[in-house]
Amino acid sequence: MERFRVTRRTARAARILLAVFAVLLVLVVLTPSQGNGALDLTQLLAQWVASWGLPYGSTFYAVEFLANIALFVPVGVLVPLACGSMRPGVLVLAVLLGFAVSLGIEFAQMAIPGRVSDPRDLLSNTLGAVAGVVLLLLVRTLFGSRPARAA
Repeated sequence: MERFRVTRRTARAARILLAVFAVLLVLVVLTPSQGNGALDLTQLLAQWVASWGLPYGSTFYAVEFLANIALFVPVGVLVPLACGSMRPGVLVLAVLLGFAVSLGIEFAQMAIPGRVSDPRDLLSNTLGAVAGVVLLLLVRTLFGSRPARAA
């Protein structure tokens, strides 16, 4: 099997998507809690799941944890594509970048009214970056370039 290559066009598109993602991430995680649509959506989803008979408190924490994982999946996918490389060092860099950005967010949230800094967010965000890298590797394995078959 040929090596999976990131084309220049894909890398350029990934850089644009990464910039858009960064702006949206800042809006979601650094907005005060009052009027934050992402928090409202998390609460609404937790209420819906809790309506099945589960305790709301536990449900909210589970939904929030999973949402934080999902929030950082794009980091694990887009950073290697934006770098134009799937080398192991770049994949590790994507996870470390997810961790570092999450750490910065948690420190920043300490100064934002109504926001809470939580070490579980650091864990879930980093897991999201790992999940993104795993997803990228899975896609590469399933859909990567393959040599033409002999007739």
